[in-house]
Amino acid sequence: MKELNTFQKYFVEEFYDDYREGLLGRREFIRRVAYITGSMAAAASTMSLLGCTQVSNIKAAVFGVYAEMDERINAGKDALEQALKDAGITYQMKVYPGVNHAFHNDTGQRYVEEQATQAWMDTLAWFEQHLLDFRQTAHRYTLGISSVWHNHSVR
Repeated sequence: MKELNTFQKYFVEEFYDDYREGLLGRREFIRRVAYITGSMAAAASTMSLLGCTQVSNIKAAVFGVYAEMDERINAGKDALEQALKDAGITYQMKVYPGVNHAFHNDTGQRYVEEQATQAWMDTLAWFEQHLLDFRQTAHRYTLGISSVWHNHSVR
């Protein structure tokens, strides 16, 4: 919670206490932390620093995309990586050099096409390697959308 101001830290810690005591559901807690921190990635990092992640419940292989210059998000990377390792979860944390937070957002000033493209290609390669029948699933999903659209079109 390195870059959060005192006010933000207070609310995150209060919400965490409420979550632990059962006064807030998991989704609501995550939503509130994401709102305070500005993104889901920042929320995940903040929650990791608080020790409120449930890494042991993860069933899928994890691919982490990190921007070298994003100190806020990267602050929780090592703790998350250690938790994934301790839990025996297949993972890869990839840090893209010379870029900052939101480097893949092509509508923003921090967009870096070369690194964004590489991150996307790496993500697709990860899916190809770790998702069962990735191509078939994607193809069936596309066919499903077509058939739904066809069945509900105006006649």
